[in-house]
Amino acid sequence: MAIKDIVLPNGEHIVIDEWLHYPIFSTVEWAAASSPNLRAFSYTRGQNVPQAGLAARIADDMDTNQVVKNRMNHDEAFVCYAITYETFGLSSSTFSDGQGNTITNAPAPVLLANNLERLRRDLMVELIIGAGITKPQVRSPFSYLRQGVGAVAWGTGDALDAAGTRRPSYGTGGHIHSQNERRYTLPILIESDRTMYMRLFSPFGAITGLSQNVRLRMYLDGLKRRPIG
Repeated sequence: MAIKDIVLPNGEHIVIDEWLHYPIFSTVEWAAASSPNLRAFSYTRGQNVPQAGLAARIADDMDTNQVVKNRMNHDEAFVCYAITYETFGLSSSTFSDGQGNTITNAPAPVLLANNLERLRRDLMVELIIGAGITKPQVRSPFSYLRQGVGAVAWGTGDALDAAGTRRPSYGTGGHIHSQNERRYTLPILIESDRTMYMRLFSPFGAITGLSQNVRLRMYLDGLKRRPIG
C-alpha cells in the first residue's frame, strides 16, 4: 500500500497525492442497422469491446485505458471536467450518381457528416456513478457534447467536382480543441473504488438513416489521482 497520509508531531495532517491531467477513454461500436444500448468503461484490455450487430473482438490499447472494469481502481480517483468523443466509420458510405455508378463519399474510417448528425439527433449519453445507482450523474443527448479530440477536418460542403459528383464528407463535432469541450460548472468526483460506467443508447431503437457501422470512443476529461508508492 502507498503511504499518502502523514501526521506530523504537531498534529498537522498532510495528504500526499499526485493529480495529473489524464483523460480516461473507452470504446463501443455497433452496426448501422442495430439498436445501440452499450456500456463504455465496462471492460479492460483483453476483454470484449461492447458491440451490437458486429463480430466480437478483443480490446487493445487503442480501445481503453481503463484499469478495472465498471469502477475506479482502489488507489486512484478521478475529477471529470468534461465528456468528449471521437467517431470512426467502420464501413464506407456510398451513394449512386444516378448513372449506374457507386460513389464513395466517406471512406472508412471517415464518418459521414450526415451520419454524425444522426448520432447527435438520436443518441443519449448517461454517466452512472455508484453501486446500485440508476439515476445518472450526467444525462444528455449526444448533441450536447462537443468534440475536443480527434482528427482536424474541413468539409467541402455540397460543391461538385468536375465529373458532377459530390466530394468527400467528413463529420466532426466542432473545432477540435480542448476549449471546444463543454466543461461542467461543478466537476464530477469519482472516488477510489467507486462503481462507474457510461451508457450510450438510442431511445428510438436503430438510428434512422445511419449508413455506416460506427465506432465511438468516449473520453472523461479531467484529473486522475495516480498511485503514490
